[in-house]
Amino acid sequence: MNVRIAFAWLYALLLGVSAVPASQSESERLNTDSELEEIETLFRSAPRGGRDHRTSGGASQGDAASELRAAANKAKAVRLKYPQGHSRAAQARRLEAKALLNAALMGDSGVTEEAVAIAEEARKDTTLPIGERFELAKLRELVRSREFIHDAGQLRSQRERSAKRLIEEFPNEAGGYEALLREAENQPEGEKAASLANEILASAAPPHVKEAAQTLAERYALIGQSFREIASEALGADSPIVAAGGGPTIIYAWATWSPGAIAFAKQLSQTAPAGAVLVGVCLDVDVEAARSAAVATGLPGQLVFDAQGVEGVLARRLKLTAGMPVYLTDRHGSIKDVAAERGDIVAKLDSVIR
Repeated sequence: MNVRIAFAWLYALLLGVSAVPASQSESERLNTDSELEEIETLFRSAPRGGRDHRTSGGASQGDAASELRAAANKAKAVRLKYPQGHSRAAQARRLEAKALLNAALMGDSGVTEEAVAIAEEARKDTTLPIGERFELAKLRELVRSREFIHDAGQLRSQRERSAKRLIEEFPNEAGGYEALLREAENQPEGEKAASLANEILASAAPPHVKEAAQTLAERYALIGQSFREIASEALGADSPIVAAGGGPTIIYAWATWSPGAIAFAKQLSQTAPAGAVLVGVCLDVDVEAARSAAVATGLPGQLVFDAQGVEGVLARRLKLTAGMPVYLTDRHGSIKDVAAERGDIVAKLDSVIR
């Protein structure tokens, strides 16, 4: 597995850590302590398209780790100025742990043990808001996962365990359930993905997570069904898609706002075995613009347009979403894979269609 890609995934999760409750502002919680506020700025998101001051506007990972270690030392100095149990001491310890955990994620392995120890202390501090304690627990799990970035299978297993630990420890926080949903969505193995989706549905996950899990479970329930029958119900028996979809078929979702999906579709046209039919389902609501884009980019196969986009009849029936899934049918037209974009697409084409 590419180390840079794996690390990018880890840090993407870091950027997605839930914010602290809006009912209490940073300045209120830090009690206007200027040193702590200065440290806190390291973790605030940069404006869209702007520089990220967390890494000094493009500094290397090593420089960023050094900056974070310095921030941790500064937070520690503030913590030691106050008696144990003081609110500023608690916030300083939280920021110390946060900085060290981030430094560990940036590759500074020398701080990992210290970071985890301090994070455990801060995580158990019930005087801190639950969102802040959850954030530290999530960062701790990311640090744990980092050692597995060289093995995709082990990394997936570790991420699943991490999500479940977060759910067990913070059953009322959405973040753990969202992490488990991501694992289900990114699973290359259909049975495992469906199992995780159903596990989420049986849990105390919040409604928005359960809704996404339901869609995922219903998508996997399509396996074994006839694509021709589905297309006939959605588009009518006289649709050319129905006529074309009785044999080996590759169904891909695409949209003008997803250049990755378009590039992947063009790649499919080059790797598709002889005799396989490609069907592209457009998720754009602006049909005219989408048709022009399809011509300009040379999208392959029979294309389906619907002004309802992801709410279009065929898109809804196939449970297509902005995740741009790719489906495969066998030579009898039965759906065999609803996540062909995950894993080795060439191997899947060989096993399902050829």
